[in-house]
Amino acid sequence: MKTTFKKRMRQYFSDKSKSFIYKFAFFFFFCNMILIFGASAIFYKNTVQIILDSSYQYTYTIMEQARYNFDTYMTSHRAILNSIAENDILISASQCYERGDIDNTIKYETRIVDTIKSSRENHPDIHDIVIVMDNGLLVNRESGWGMNMEYPFPETEWYQNALRYDRNSPTNIFYMQTDFYKPYSSNQGESVVVISQPVYNYLQQKVGAVFYLISLDGFWTSVLNGYHSQYGDLVLTNQENKIIAHSKRGDEGQNFPHIEDAILIKDDTEPIKGNPAEPILLLLPSKTSACNVLCSINIDINKETSLLLQCIVLIVILFVAVNLFITLYISRNLNRPIHSLVTDMKGLAAADQKLLNGNYRYTELLFIANNFNLLLKDIKDLNDRQTEMQITLQKAKNQILISKINPHFLFNSLQLIQTENLYGSKEKTNSIILSLSNQLRYNIYDDSDDMVPLCRELERVSEYLHLCSEIFENNLDIKIDIPDSLMPCCIPKFTLHTLAENSIKHGFHGTPENGLIHISGKDLGAMMELSVEDNGTGISKERLAQIRSSLKNGTHPGIGLLNLTKQMEYFYGDNYRIDIQSNKAATCVTVRFPADRTNVN
Repeated sequence: MKTTFKKRMRQYFSDKSKSFIYKFAFFFFFCNMILIFGASAIFYKNTVQIILDSSYQYTYTIMEQARYNFDTYMTSHRAILNSIAENDILISASQCYERGDIDNTIKYETRIVDTIKSSRENHPDIHDIVIVMDNGLLVNRESGWGMNMEYPFPETEWYQNALRYDRNSPTNIFYMQTDFYKPYSSNQGESVVVISQPVYNYLQQKVGAVFYLISLDGFWTSVLNGYHSQYGDLVLTNQENKIIAHSKRGDEGQNFPHIEDAILIKDDTEPIKGNPAEPILLLLPSKTSACNVLCSINIDINKETSLLLQCIVLIVILFVAVNLFITLYISRNLNRPIHSLVTDMKGLAAADQKLLNGNYRYTELLFIANNFNLLLKDIKDLNDRQTEMQITLQKAKNQILISKINPHFLFNSLQLIQTENLYGSKEKTNSIILSLSNQLRYNIYDDSDDMVPLCRELERVSEYLHLCSEIFENNLDIKIDIPDSLMPCCIPKFTLHTLAENSIKHGFHGTPENGLIHISGKDLGAMMELSVEDNGTGISKERLAQIRSSLKNGTHPGIGLLNLTKQMEYFYGDNYRIDIQSNKAATCVTVRFPADRTNVN
């Protein structure tokens, strides 16, 4: 049962696959599905890109504002830092400290401490300002007094790092704890953002550094407070890729990971491409220092587009249902009348052709059926007339071929009579004329049939060859070796006669000496072979190749073999073969064609 059902379904779809209407319906449905799904995919992709672009615009605005606040903040504080680092009072205090001039040192230090305290009063976010000199002098807001050379400040990493920068370098900024001068300050363990600058003496030599300590809370409030992204955290890193401020706090002083994957941006018009399922890290450099503002775009596309996907799915389902309904409606309503018309037209292959008279529903199909009926009547009349014309045309073509052979034979025969009349006797001349009259009667008057029995053709050829033998003073022998089973078979008229004439004219060049013409045949059942062989001068290989080629393409200059080839094509189409073999002492022409044993006269 299952096998029968499968066969029926296979047969059904096989029949439908051959129908133009069903193919059209299938491709209509298939193309519409591709169009629907393609449009949905493009729409969804563009929507995702729009979400990504809007997220980028939003994030860029936040980063630009944070950069602006940072640059503005740094500009004001760097001015204070520069005024202290480049103050002559600091150099004078350092020199007095080295000379042991305690009074002047204290005087200068007091002025410096007053400057530090004044800066802190105007800027509450300043935690402290620490001055460290190579000679051991240390000044801050609390102590304001010198130190001995044994204090390890100059050997610390943060101090040596500060000396690597100069006036032309970006500001050195980093995050640290205030424990670095724990014995000399009451405020310990607080997180600060530090910016530093070297101190130069009058010889432009680095002799110390000023460390500007900003309260992390104050720095965070001024730069990052109130600015957060719904897609990612806002982070500020220094030139060493250390986090100096973080929107969520807690990661300051740590290395920022995956900085190599950050995308450097210049403005908000840059298109951002990436996989929305993975965070896209953006980097915006500061304009005042070697710091970077970083923020990631991490979008939950499924959440953002969940409603859109639901709408797309519903629209696709609706379009598929409508498209399927239209496809089935068109295919069923259009296929039925067309199938009826096709079925009626298939019946025209029968012998008794009837006119189309079905109800084909549509005006176009009725128009086709009516006009087809008119054409069918005209075709029947034309077929009858065409059959008669085809028979007449075939007879005319064959008569044209025969008309070309008759003058050729007559010309050769008259040449024989002329030769005998000049050089022979009257008796032989009369004999030649008698034989010629028999030949002409065979050629001219006995033309009721295009096909003649082999025995009749052989009789005329034998008479012709014996006549030639007498003319050539019996220098020509004739040998006939054809089985009796082939004698009743019909062959195209002048087949053997043409080959015999060619042997006389071309094989012996008209003057045979001890010449021999051997006519033979083979009964091959459905096929037969006739051969005419002479022991004449033969044909060279080059000339033989030319003859074969010219006969094949119809450009042979001679009459006999060319007309014989055309006769064979006329009667047998491609079911024949003419083979020419030759050497220095003999030439043999063989013709193979179907043995006609039915039309025997």
